[in-house]
Amino acid sequence: MGELLKDQDYKKSAIFFPYKIPYKKVITSLIKESKKYKTNKKVYFGTYCGWDNTCRHGRYGSVHTNVNAEDFRRSIIELKKLSKEDDFFFINAWNEWAEGMHLEPDEKNGFYF
Repeated sequence: MGELLKDQDYKKSAIFFPYKIPYKKVITSLIKESKKYKTNKKVYFGTYCGWDNTCRHGRYGSVHTNVNAEDFRRSIIELKKLSKEDDFFFINAWNEWAEGMHLEPDEKNGFYF
């Protein structure tokens, strides 16, 4: 995930808080980085369904843009391929309505998450 902060997108948007990054880019990076941990050691993979903490941090917050069910689904499918059959798989959705991180139906996404 470190490469996201080195990206030119960060430098372009840093003065226009909040920090915005496309969800697709985060998920693609998550999958790429997770493949580095495909070893004999026990590793539990996981994903999440979005992030937006601007309601708590205002212009100093960060938001993942264009969050969609297809990229969320892609992350589950690709990361489950890396997991062993009996492994746990984590989905980070703490019912954080303030951060847009929840797996419950809502007006924006309906039942997609």
